[in-house]
Amino acid sequence: MVEYQQIWIGLGANLGFQGRPPQANLARAVTAIAQIWRVAAISSLWSSPAWPDPADPPFVNAAIGALAPAALAPPEMMAHLLQLEGDFGRRRGRPNAPRTLDLDLLAITERTGLWPGPPRVDLPHPRLLSRAFALGPLAEIAPSLLLGADGQSAAALYAELAPANPRCRRVLTAAEFV
Repeated sequence: MVEYQQIWIGLGANLGFQGRPPQANLARAVTAIAQIWRVAAISSLWSSPAWPDPADPPFVNAAIGALAPAALAPPEMMAHLLQLEGDFGRRRGRPNAPRTLDLDLLAITERTGLWPGPPRVDLPHPRLLSRAFALGPLAEIAPSLLLGADGQSAAALYAELAPANPRCRRVLTAAEFV
């Protein structure tokens, strides 16, 4: 019998691909991830301004919870996600550049630490707690997921971050965008 671990993935895009808008990239990415792991939860679609250059197109973001085989190490999971990014036309250039698809391994339930890889994986994602565009969708589908050194829940952490990020907001339910 295969044992599973709960993984949490952040999705984002602000460029279209193959004539489809960024929102369609995320919907297609959810379908592609479901071919690899068992998708158990999908957040709403969120919108946020591009950072650090708000002149870039705005981002759409979401999060999913999936079940992956417990024997699969975080670098192996991240390698799958990086391959999917490439399949969706992602080309890495300057940091924070516009992108067709961005996939981040945000957290794995009850697993923390650094895996040197390649690719290197740090869990929970080292910038998750300062990114409303990632934490908001995650808190929506995993409000009680414990994150951070003091063991606060995703919902509590997002509640602290949300007031400073009013332009990060839900725009479509999961059923409307997937």
